[in-house]
Order: sequence, then C-alpha cells, then structure tokens
Amino acid sequence: MYKRVGSCNKLWMSSKANTTKPSVLSAIHDGLLNNPELASRIESIIRLSNEPDESGRIRSADEVESLLIEEVRRLGNESLSHWAEKADRKLGKELKKAEPDVQMREKKTLQWWSRFGLVTVNETLWRSSAVTYIRVLPDAIKVRSRRCSLPLQRGVCAFGLEESFEKASVSVIEHYGFELPLSAVAGVTRKNAGRIARSQRQRAHNCSALPSLGAEELVAEADGSFIRIVSTDDSNGDARKTRKVDYREARLCASAAKGVNRTYYDATFESVDSVATLWAQTAKLAGMSMQSHIHVLADGAVWIDTQRRVAFGDQGELLIDLYHVLEYLGEAAASCSSKTIRWLKTQKKRLKAGRSDNGHHRVKKAP
Repeated sequence: MYKRVGSCNKLWMSSKANTTKPSVLSAIHDGLLNNPELASRIESIIRLSNEPDESGRIRSADEVESLLIEEVRRLGNESLSHWAEKADRKLGKELKKAEPDVQMREKKTLQWWSRFGLVTVNETLWRSSAVTYIRVLPDAIKVRSRRCSLPLQRGVCAFGLEESFEKASVSVIEHYGFELPLSAVAGVTRKNAGRIARSQRQRAHNCSALPSLGAEELVAEADGSFIRIVSTDDSNGDARKTRKVDYREARLCASAAKGVNRTYYDATFESVDSVATLWAQTAKLAGMSMQSHIHVLADGAVWIDTQRRVAFGDQGELLIDLYHVLEYLGEAAASCSSKTIRWLKTQKKRLKAGRSDNGHHRVKKAP
C-alpha cells in the first residue's frame, strides 16, 4: 500500500514538474539575461530552498523564513527600480517623438519609500527651446521624491494611529525590515488623520437623509477614552524643555447591522455634541433606514443617552450593560436594603432573567 502511494506521488510530481512550458522558461531566461541583479536575487532564493540537498546544511525554519523575507524584499525593491528605469526610457522616447527638439539635460536621482524599502531611480531630465526643465517620470508613475507609497502609508498609519511615532517607527522595522525616518512616520500619520477629519465633515452633510429600506436591526455603541497627548514648542530651540503631557478624551462610536460581520467606526476629540452626527454616519453606513430599529448598548453615561436621542430619535433604544447597572445599584444598595449583598444578588438574578422593572421600582421608591 505504501509503495503504491509513493509511486503515485512520484508520478504526480513528475507530471507537475513537466507542466512548465518551454516558452515560459525561455521568456524567464531572456528576462533574467537583461536583468543581472534580479537573476542574482532569484538565484539566492533558489540556492536557499535547495540548501539541504546541495550543501547538507539544515537551518531552523525561523532562520530560513527570515532569510527568504529579506531576499523577497530586496527582489521587490530591485524590481521596482528596474521597472521605473524602463518607464523613464519609454517616456523619454515618447517625449522626443512628440517634441523633436527636446534634449537630455541631466540625470537626477529619484527616491521614494515603498514596502520594499527606499527605491532609487536615475531619472532623465529634459530641456527644449521653449522649456529649460522638463521632468516626466514622477507624474507618470505617480510618485513624489522622498515620499511614501500608498501601500506603505496604509501600514505606517496602522502603527502611527495606535501608538507613539517612535514606537511606530520600530514597528516598521519589525514588519517591513527597513528603517523609516521618524519624521516620515509622523508626516504620513498626520496627513492621513487630516484627510479622515475632512472626510468626516463632508459626510456630516449627508447623514440626515435616510433610505426607505435597509437593515431591520442595528447594534450601536459609544464611549469615551482618555488619550495621552504630548506637545512641544519648537520655536524656543530645545523642544525637550517645552514638552507638555496632557490627556484629552476621545469619543468613539460604532454601528453594525445585526448578523453582519462588519462594524463601522468613527471618533472625535471635539465636544460631545459632535458625536450624534458621527454616530448617525456609522449607522447609515451599516444600513440604517427609516424603518430600522437601533439597539444601543452603553454604560449609562448621560452624554451617550443624549447623543443617542439626537442621532436615532425614536428608532433607538438604550440598554445599559450588566456590569455598569450593578455598579450603579451597588451605590444605591445601602438606601434600599439593610442586607446590601443579598439585595444586590437578588437584583442581579432579576436582571439576568429580564425582570428589571421590579428592581427599578424599588430603587425609585427608596427613601
């Protein structure tokens, strides 16, 4: 039985190995002949994967994974660089065809940050009888010198919005294998944060209009969280001497349609009166319509209930979570019963059984 399985595996492997077309191998061969740096990088990857057979060396899986990640990062970096240089030559030919009097002025180094690291390209600058400085590559491939690519910006913002810029810079090294300047991390994060704020203001004008059909039920939440803010004054020279640490409350809100595995979030540092608009926006994105019922879960804070009424009106119904209800009842227990612990346990059982009216009546009537 085992011999038969082994022969079947050999037949399957041999048939799989023969699926590569000669034309494909020929194209790869010709392409690598024209790109010796890429050929060297691919050779390193193949040599590493064949190392147990060729040299007999057995590394740990973690070590091989780390080496492969670095080789693939370098391969991506060099591929981007070669692609950009070919694009530069193509654009130069098109420019000379469109403007016969154009001439090469000089070569200039163009660099931008990508997920593969710092990409470097020697681009061609041109001049003509009418224009002394013509630069075509950056606009054509949509990059700016010393800026970050869009895929890298997504990763940097994920780190920069969650922790300090210094820690985010360390996370870039850990996840992408290269060091990104701290100023670049801060700049990318702040730029995209400003874009989010502008998007919030634009969506605020459209949140009041609801469709007639949508999700039947939604779950919505809101809460506040204090975040440490560090500020400095660079005008006085040494920014360390003007360093100030303060805490600001961020208001967070979220909405999701019942049974749908997707939640929409929003947040703001502005006053509590701005939460209702953002909250309504998240609910609308989640599918809120004129017929929807909004199940609001919160900790019982007055500002949350007020914003709930503004955002959802009669469509929203507030439910305070059990933990905070018991916390509030614990403060009132001494006024309701001489046996506070026993009374609290009784109220907890009633709440879990859905019989909250009786307990609410007792608290309301307590002297």
